[in-house]
Amino acid sequence: MTDIKKIDTIVLDLDEHLVNSYHVGNSQSSMNFAKDYYGMHWEYAEVSLGNRDNYITFLRPFARELVQFSHTLVGMENVFILSAGLVHYVKYVNKELNLGVLDANIY
Repeated sequence: MTDIKKIDTIVLDLDEHLVNSYHVGNSQSSMNFAKDYYGMHWEYAEVSLGNRDNYITFLRPFARELVQFSHTLVGMENVFILSAGLVHYVKYVNKELNLGVLDANIY
């Protein structure tokens, strides 16, 4: 019989599990289009990483519920977000979209 090990850590990928981001450059018309087209369906945050690096980031359906369920399973201190994005971008999105992951657990 195989031993069953308890899960003690959950790692979520920001862009695969929690949000969907669109690069809109420095075009206000692109930002407005994304907000008008998608914003009626999904909560979003506008993110600026410089003059030409503007993004609109949409919260995926049930993302907050996934994080909260993960907290229930392993505790808040054991839920992490990994991303290929810049850490300050991920922390900003976490805060603006109220995901509820501890800043210390974002990589």
